Amino acid sequence: MSREYIVCYDIKEPARLQRIHRYVADKAEFMQFSVYRLSADQAQLKEFVSVLNALICQKSDDVRIYPLSPAIKFETWGREHCIAGVSLLQ
Repeated sequence: MSREYIVCYDIKEPARLQRIHRYVADKAEFMQFSVYRLSADQAQLKEFVSVLNALICQKSDDVRIYPLSPAIKFETWGREHCIAGVSLLQ
């Protein structure tokens, strides 16, 4: 069963940041700079974490994955960040 997660990162080195951004952007939905929403089951999450763990520098980078409750409702304000007309409200 899939679950929703917030993935955010702070990567120190620009080339490594690009690699991590490409990987995360391919697997998760962009929310704002360095913040994504991931929908994954346990096996997918395990693979996602494993790949990220191999891409980051353990001493200088910071990646966080927060599980979300199914009751969470997303709201956004300010400039548009995705496709016009698409909302993250569920």
